[in-house]
Amino acid sequence: MWSRFRGQPYKGLLLFVCLLFIGWLSAAGSVFAATIVNISGTIRAAPNCVLNNDYIISVLIGGATGVIDVEKIDGNNYKEKVPFSIACKNIQGSTVKLKIQGSESNFYYGALHTDIPGLGLAFQLDGSSVSINQWFDVSYLSLPKLEVVPVKQRGVVLPSKFFLVRAVLVVGYI
Repeated sequence: MWSRFRGQPYKGLLLFVCLLFIGWLSAAGSVFAATIVNISGTIRAAPNCVLNNDYIISVLIGGATGVIDVEKIDGNNYKEKVPFSIACKNIQGSTVKLKIQGSESNFYYGALHTDIPGLGLAFQLDGSSVSINQWFDVSYLSLPKLEVVPVKQRGVVLPSKFFLVRAVLVVGYI
């Protein structure tokens, strides 16, 4: 925009003001100083953990046959180990968080819901109960024993039937 100020375009006025300012600085005997600024930091690679080498974990309740006697389900019988591994890189410390995600049973707090009414699957970490959908801490350098055990609702007669339940094991880290 070429507005006029006393017949001079702003462009000329700006040049005049700059020259006046430079002249004032040199007449005032201004002194300039400079210094070096050091900036440093640490670069860290993003943390990364992999569960079970990205393979699906399969557990067959009832051992090699996969057959369980419904009358013997008591929360202790037919306990099976859940084999898993965790490999982490670039994380501080050795503690990570694990969570078993799935649908919770409506009769047994913290157990996994199955497609058979009255049958659930409870999880134990080194012999202590852990609830699904809740975080728990583990050391990925020395993994605890994770086990699953069938539980049944009192007073329910379970049918002889195949069941398949899916859950997701999640690892969290900082």
